[in-house]
Amino acid sequence: MTPRRRNDQARRVCPSRRALMRWTDRGGSLPAQLSEHVTSCPRCAKWVSRIARVQAALTLLTTDAAPQGILARANQKALRMLARSLREDEQALRLSQAQPNAGLWPLLEGPLHRTVAGAAAAVILLSLQTSVASGMERTRDLAQPLADAHFQRHIDDQGMLT
Repeated sequence: MTPRRRNDQARRVCPSRRALMRWTDRGGSLPAQLSEHVTSCPRCAKWVSRIARVQAALTLLTTDAAPQGILARANQKALRMLARSLREDEQALRLSQAQPNAGLWPLLEGPLHRTVAGAAAAVILLSLQTSVASGMERTRDLAQPLADAHFQRHIDDQGMLT
């Protein structure tokens, strides 16, 4: 047999392959007609063996309870692996060593804001102090004649203390 002929036979799909695919989709036990074919066709037997192993594994997965916290542990390990691979990446190295390419304004922006805020606070304090002091003087100026009148009428009504 030539190598070409062997490849053609290996590529040829078994006529019962469609029935096997339907059985795979449907599940359950293998029909009698396919069972007879599988005993004589090694490729189909291999296929049925693989499908049976997968179905058995899936059955075990559905009956066994997953350990508690397995999803969290898997996520943690995946994130650690991702973080490690990101740290070792060339772009991450360049990014960690990168320096900002900013001009003079961004460098002065922080101190300038603090200076302006301090000056504004000083102006507010001075205006409060001035308004309080002027309010006290006005109150004193308005109250002094009242206090003098009260003193003369009620305390020194005979004019002996002055």
